Amino acid sequence: MGPSARLRAVQELLEPLTAGPDFLPADQALSNYFRNRRFIGSKDRRSIRDTFYIILHCWQALAFAIEKNATKVDGRSLVLVFLKLNKVLDEALFAEGKYGLEGLSEAEQKLLKSLAPSQDAPPWASGNCPEWLYEKFEDRFGKKTDAELSALNERAPVDIRINPLKAKDILADLKELGFEPTKYSEFGFRAAGQTPLAQHPMVQKGMIEFQDEGSQIASHLVGAKPGEEILDLCAGAGGKTLAIGAEMQNTGKIYAFDIIPKKISTLMTRLKKAGVKGCPAGVIPEAGAGRAQALAPLKEKMDRVLLDVPCSGTGIWRRSPDARLRLTPEKLKNYCFTQVALLAEGAQMVKSGGQLTYVTCSLLREENEAQIEAFLQANPDWKLLDYRAGLSGEIPDTGASIPETLLLTPGQHGTDGFFIANLLKS
Repeated sequence: MGPSARLRAVQELLEPLTAGPDFLPADQALSNYFRNRRFIGSKDRRSIRDTFYIILHCWQALAFAIEKNATKVDGRSLVLVFLKLNKVLDEALFAEGKYGLEGLSEAEQKLLKSLAPSQDAPPWASGNCPEWLYEKFEDRFGKKTDAELSALNERAPVDIRINPLKAKDILADLKELGFEPTKYSEFGFRAAGQTPLAQHPMVQKGMIEFQDEGSQIASHLVGAKPGEEILDLCAGAGGKTLAIGAEMQNTGKIYAFDIIPKKISTLMTRLKKAGVKGCPAGVIPEAGAGRAQALAPLKEKMDRVLLDVPCSGTGIWRRSPDARLRLTPEKLKNYCFTQVALLAEGAQMVKSGGQLTYVTCSLLREENEAQIEAFLQANPDWKLLDYRAGLSGEIPDTGASIPETLLLTPGQHGTDGFFIANLLKS
């Protein structure tokens, strides 16, 4: 494929994202696109993928420039403006034939000619933050807002967690692959570049797991101990479940539930590969009598409950830049309602003296401190634990408005954004 044909592919991938918030996640869209076009070679795929994600990471600035000139934001206008603002728009790109970019229309020529420099964009656009959300980031970070948004537009590192149930004497192998220990997680390692590892024997044998350092810290702060009974109520594909299982040394039980069958299927495969035992996992209804029936045997019996609740995902924009486009004020409101319900439900599962760990991958106050404050006000028999008690080392000041809670951010800690609060049932 020539450069123009690659850009035409990027244009086609971007198009569905301009139609509204209900589109396939970027990684899934890419996978489907390439699966239906097996003739595209690996080098071309890499170029298409990289350009696609680069545009996602500057979407708001491009869209602002397009709309300022009274032009519709679509896949083609995004590509053209991206090329123009980066000074790589070349007439040769429109001469590759039917598989490349079509020639410029008169309206497009006028748009490109009238473009102002990208630095003229307002802070929310240059920070690639939806305009309605920028005030919430300012409320959180103040003068550090633009720096945190800039960090959320960087490429996420490759973090792994060593699985102590299987891994022995692999430090030399990791160093040879370019991995170094992470700052805060005891079992974490990070690669300096984008190290391809998916097919590596250490991954295939369950000796290491892909997991962001922030997620590793959240898993560790659950405080799992051998022999305990633990509930992971929103387990997803099981990254934290696996980490907790390793800390329990295959004693006790971890009950792992999720409402999405595909995620539980993935979790079951990962549990077997990682050698984690004693983990009953299953699909649970989203609501209703079936859900209550599934959880009834666990009520007031769990030593610990992990609530890694559905949220806006603002803390993982590095990995999912398209999530900015799917989030709406209404969706954020619905996430908050769901979080309240899950907190109430999870609390019922904890026995006296047990702990509930509330986790989000959000940076927004209303999904984090506000939820904890409301829960404690409504439940006087619970108290907040200081996250520092669960750490062997120190993590720099996190900026959370509740000092006992932990807020991790890409800009300050180099991790994905996470909020973690531990609550004790007295």
